[in-house]
This record gives sequence, structure tokens and C-alpha cells, in this order.
Amino acid sequence: MITSRNGWIEIPYVPCPAGAAELAAGTTRRSLPNGSDLVFLAGLTDPARRPFPDVMRGEETQIIGHGFTNDSTLIIPGTHSKWASVRSGRIDAFQTFVTGEIFSLLIKHSFIARGATEPAIHDLEAFHLGVDEAKNSAAMLSLLFSARTGRLVGKISPDQLRSYVHGLVIGQELRQVQDAGWYSNGHKATIIGNDGLNDLYMIAAEAFGLDISLGDDDVLYRGALDILRHALSCPQDICPPDRKIFPSAH
Repeated sequence: MITSRNGWIEIPYVPCPAGAAELAAGTTRRSLPNGSDLVFLAGLTDPARRPFPDVMRGEETQIIGHGFTNDSTLIIPGTHSKWASVRSGRIDAFQTFVTGEIFSLLIKHSFIARGATEPAIHDLEAFHLGVDEAKNSAAMLSLLFSARTGRLVGKISPDQLRSYVHGLVIGQELRQVQDAGWYSNGHKATIIGNDGLNDLYMIAAEAFGLDISLGDDDVLYRGALDILRHALSCPQDICPPDRKIFPSAH
């Protein structure tokens, strides 16, 4: 995020569809006083997303590192989970779901989830229960209160509360993504990145009939090197140091 509005230097987003070459053209170069050259990578925007263009900064590098051998649907779990489609050798579209951030807010600051055991205890049965409830109901605002009522009636223990809420929010992400047309029953998708959530997303995806495979762990480094190779071979008259491609959103 050093190229975000709150980072070292703000780099404009490149619009999708885009591949390594387009992202390389959106880089910005700077020289340090000692003569070393720095190449700052751009983020990616989906201008077709509504109500406002969607953005990612960093995840597009992971997608580049994963590769474009086949058309595919990719999932990048995290604070702001991303679903992306790869078509014809480029990132064609993507959509963000703030699942991780909502989970963190609920666990740390809400009365609904207050009382969860600390340190956190992972309870797979409670996670499954949360996913199943999310699968069966789109009423997320009502479902969240079940974390409170489940404790009151003795169905959910403090040890299970965190996992149950995690199942609810990840399950709702899978349901909303399905409703948005990203996949249907039997569809295949690949999880890339490794932030400790991959196993939970695989469990949730199975409940929704989504066939999941795992990508490699080193996609971020491979992607950054691929973009860098394109950037260093790009003539200055094509991708000058301060080229503005798309207004930055944050």
C-alpha cells in the first residue's frame, strides 16, 4: 500500500481488462539520491463496477503471478476479499467483499459478539453452523443477531462464538458472490495468496457446491517480477515516469 493515497507516493490505478504489460505501463519510476532506481507498481480498477469503480492494490500482482494459462475465477481471501475473472490473458473484472473487515469489527467492537473466548479458539463445528445458516438465509442483519441469541439459549458457547461469526460472514460472502453471478453449483475457482484463511474458504465453498483448488504461495513475487520485466523494457515515450492512467481512489 505504499503507492496508495496514504503511502509514500500515490500511483494512479490502471483500468481492467489488464495484464502485466498494462500494469507495467502504469508504473512510476523515481531515483534515490544515491542513484538507485525505484519502480512503484500501480493498482487496478474495474470501472464497470457499480455504484462506483472497484479498486485493488497488490492483489493484481498476485493474479499476474498466478498466470493466465486458462480462463478462470480467482479468489483472494483477506480483509477485503477479492473475486476476479481472468479472460483472454488479462484480468477482465473483479469485485471486492469487505468480509475480513466486518468480521474484525464484529468481534472487537460489537455487543453481538462480545464475550468470545480470548485467546481465540477455532471450532470447526461452529464455523460449519455459521456457514450453513448463511447459506439458508440472505437476511444478514438478522443472522448476525443470532450470535447473541445463540449464546442466550445456550446453543453457542464463548469458545464457539468467534468461529460461528466467522462462518456467518464468509458464508454470506459465498452467497452474495453466487447471487452476483460469479459462480454456480459445480463451478471451479482457485484460491491464491496465503493469509491463513484458505482452509476456511475451502470449507465454505464446499457447502455452496463450488469446486476449489489452491494456487502457489509465491505468486506475489512472481507477479512483481513479471511486471518489473515489462516495465524495464518499456520505452520511456510509451510509459514515461509520471504517466497518469486512471485517477486513484484511495
